Amino acid sequence: MPLRDERAEAFEFIALETSDITERPFKEIRFPEGTIVGAIVRGEEIIIPDGESVILPGDHCVIFTPRSAIPDVEKLLTVKLEYFG
Repeated sequence: MPLRDERAEAFEFIALETSDITERPFKEIRFPEGTIVGAIVRGEEIIIPDGESVILPGDHCVIFTPRSAIPDVEKLLTVKLEYFG
């Protein structure tokens, strides 16, 4: 969903097992500048993340990011080839 005259985006993704973003504390992940994970939805629980938060496989997450950072965010969310093996 475009925001701020299409200079930013908000989108939801489902974390996959072999994505670089899963099973690591946020403080260890190098998010692109201006990118924020606004919420993690795990089952019926809604989590507002902090530096200690961890995204687990199957979590639904909402990300806000500048349009210019979308390619870098997509790299974080991409599954590794071993996922298909």
